[in-house]
Amino acid sequence: MRDAEYRRHPDVASVADEGRWYVARVPDGPIHCLDGPAAVIWDELPPADGPYAASGDLVRRVALRVGVEEDAVRGDVAHFMGRLVSLGLLETVTRPRR
Repeated sequence: MRDAEYRRHPDVASVADEGRWYVARVPDGPIHCLDGPAAVIWDELPPADGPYAASGDLVRRVALRVGVEEDAVRGDVAHFMGRLVSLGLLETVTRPRR
């Protein structure tokens, strides 16, 4: 089986402000405002120069942060990660599971 891994795209700038993230591909944008659960997920993503994070690890960290079981957030995290990839805001790689 394979597990998707993610990190922020190197061409993305992001700024946190009062619990929100403002995120954009530079230089052309557009700017996306991430708040609530989206901001929590973005906050848990590795930076562009960091190691990739496996989807399961992201689910675990988000669940711990919001105080719920992993199953309660797994679908939302997967959906949001797919959306971020489609917007070009994340880099992704698929590696064999260990």
